[in-house]
Amino acid sequence: MSLILEQPRGAKKSHDAKKPTVCEHCGTPLAASQAKFCCAGCEYVHNLIGQAGWGRYYTLRPTVIPPVAPSILQPVDFSWLRARQADAETRAINGVAELSVQIQGLYCVACVWLVDQIFVRQPGALRIEVDAPRGRARVAWEPKVADLSLLANELHRFGYQLGPVDTAQPLQSSRALTGRLGVCGALALNNMLFTLPGYLGLARDSEWTGLFTVITAACATLSLIIGGGYFMGRAWRGLRLGVLDLDLPIALGVTGAYLGSLVGWLLGRHELVYFDFVSLFMFLMLVGRWTQEAAIERNRHRLLSLNPVPSTVRGAESPGKPIALESLQPGDRFMIGPGELLPVAARVLNHEATLGLAWITGEPEPRGLPIGRLAPAGAINAGQADLKFEAQEGWESSLLARLLKACTDGRPRATGLERTLKIYLTTVLIISITGGAFWLWAGQPITAARVVLSLLVVSCPCVLGLALPMAHEFAVARLRRAGVFVRETHLWSRLARVRTIVFDKTGTLTLEHPVLQNKVTLTLLTPASRRILFQLVENSLHPFSRGLREALMSHPDALAPGFGELVVHETPGLGLYLEIGSATWSLGRAGWRPGYAGLSEANSAEPTRAAPRVEFRCDGRLLAGFDFAESLRPGAAEEVAALLAAGYDLHILSGDREENVLALADKLNLPLNQAHGGMSPDDKAAWVLAHHPERVLMLGDGANDALAFRHAAVRGTPVADRVVLSQVADFFLTGQTLDGVRQLLTVGRVRQRAARAAITYALIYNSSVATICLMGKMNPLLAAILMPASSLLSLALVSSFFRSDKAKNHYQN
Repeated sequence: MSLILEQPRGAKKSHDAKKPTVCEHCGTPLAASQAKFCCAGCEYVHNLIGQAGWGRYYTLRPTVIPPVAPSILQPVDFSWLRARQADAETRAINGVAELSVQIQGLYCVACVWLVDQIFVRQPGALRIEVDAPRGRARVAWEPKVADLSLLANELHRFGYQLGPVDTAQPLQSSRALTGRLGVCGALALNNMLFTLPGYLGLARDSEWTGLFTVITAACATLSLIIGGGYFMGRAWRGLRLGVLDLDLPIALGVTGAYLGSLVGWLLGRHELVYFDFVSLFMFLMLVGRWTQEAAIERNRHRLLSLNPVPSTVRGAESPGKPIALESLQPGDRFMIGPGELLPVAARVLNHEATLGLAWITGEPEPRGLPIGRLAPAGAINAGQADLKFEAQEGWESSLLARLLKACTDGRPRATGLERTLKIYLTTVLIISITGGAFWLWAGQPITAARVVLSLLVVSCPCVLGLALPMAHEFAVARLRRAGVFVRETHLWSRLARVRTIVFDKTGTLTLEHPVLQNKVTLTLLTPASRRILFQLVENSLHPFSRGLREALMSHPDALAPGFGELVVHETPGLGLYLEIGSATWSLGRAGWRPGYAGLSEANSAEPTRAAPRVEFRCDGRLLAGFDFAESLRPGAAEEVAALLAAGYDLHILSGDREENVLALADKLNLPLNQAHGGMSPDDKAAWVLAHHPERVLMLGDGANDALAFRHAAVRGTPVADRVVLSQVADFFLTGQTLDGVRQLLTVGRVRQRAARAAITYALIYNSSVATICLMGKMNPLLAAILMPASSLLSLALVSSFFRSDKAKNHYQN
């Protein structure tokens, strides 16, 4: 096959058109260096949507969604899906097979619509039911007709990844609350309906008064059992563990109101009956709790709950026979496939191994290890062939096992909230007892009971139970639009104390893989050559191949089919090649050609700095040379500068070589004494512990960050291939930029101001109504008016902070 190099296009684009300010696909604000899209992934998916005629996606899409990860063109193993499809088809009923799967990447109704459009085009597809909040879908298809792996690959091209459903996953808190919330809502409405006639003047001796009171008492009893049981159970479990949380004052308030109302009803003292309050209060508290839990769970479901380390490895002596990691011992021989993790330190046995170490040591470039060399636990097979190893340690003693165990450890509870609740409860009880004692001493026991009961009723923590969860929801929703997903409800109190921000280097400050520097070289190739180049790198896990795949996203002709199924061969440590007709196409190290043992045009194994890192050849003839370099995330320097200007103490903790870390710090204009290289996982953890961990926010992505993560007050991670930290982080970032850290700090401050304002309002409100209560003037009608009114006012106050222009600014010092 002949190759004709294309000349650069001479036509210049007009600069008259106004440059777009946001990405045409996701709506993310564009940097000055970006033209129409914020990343190659967004450009690629935008082109796919346009080619399919699905422009309606952009009319359904919100203003801003998270950018598309460039990993959409990385190879994905869907063997698990084929196995589950086969199992589901054996259980098909009336020619219909069904299966539940997880979907990563669902952000809005437009995503649901797009997934449905992709599904209905698949042969044998019958129906798909997408549960976006839970990140799941139920798929139905015709057995022996549909191929779910083809559907999975097509969804993957558009940025949606399928994963198996974790059947052992416990019932979600929000789902457990949904039934309680619905029933308590109905009870509250009925209670208010049958209480209203009494407030409007229904005579006490009316034949309907007794019946209405029985109904309201029954509604309050059911509300206490169904709604109050949730809070009382959690409060009791917390007390047994020595933890004081918001469930306790809610449980005490509603129990006191119910018991007081029950006594007042039995004694015929209607001024003590607050049955309508019990039902309404339970409903409002459940609304607040459900809102908070649902927001967090939606964010947790954005990512697949996949274990990055398989539970078994394949035995080498009996190929295909699995060996459980727990039983792996020194001397055992096993295999790992392309993209799989090496679970223990082991020696290479069969041929030179190309291993990626970024996840475990922070080194950005893969390392070639010859036969007999020791490979560290956590290394990733970056080649295309199975590798054979001999274990040098057991699983329990491996570094990787220790790091993964650190990820499962819990974090300390929020002691600040406990102190606030102790003060709150103590104050309410002292005032109630004092007020009741005064009226009892004055010889008015009924008034004393009214004072104590009314104080318990009107001082119930509506602000803490409703306004603060809504402030959390407003904050989470604002961050979600910026590509920041909060996973922990207690993040905010720890975030307010942050003064030090620690970054990992590889995959955090920098992109996950090296970036092609001379992208113009791709435009000099013919479309046919670009398609062949894409064929070479399509299924390769090597970081340079990933960089080329991302660069080729901007060339639709490279992704078009045209050569059928081609077999790509790999020479470990040197490169890739394939044969089309009589021509041999190769991509590899400078000077390498297939069929040669070494480098035919270079005298040493290491290319010079001036030589291209990777060369594309046809029959040995050089077609293009590609230079790669580790690249900062877009806008990273500006983000670091803004954080420094805001007074935060910034540091880099990396396992990469010291000189690489210092060079990166220089690019970021970060003082060199704040860049620390060559650090082991223990070194990182020790550094965090020595620098006031309660003030540290850490952003990392690898298993080598797990020990330090365990001690940092706030921990976040950019979404990466390996999700070990994503599942334990307080928040995670999507897209390629780091401005989510600033967004988090900004929204955290807005939420803190909103919470302080709500609490201040609550203090003023409670002080006012406490005065009325102590005077013995509070009654059920007044309480029925004040409680919902105060709740609505507190919600309006909180929402005003998030609607203000100041809250919408990108960053406030």
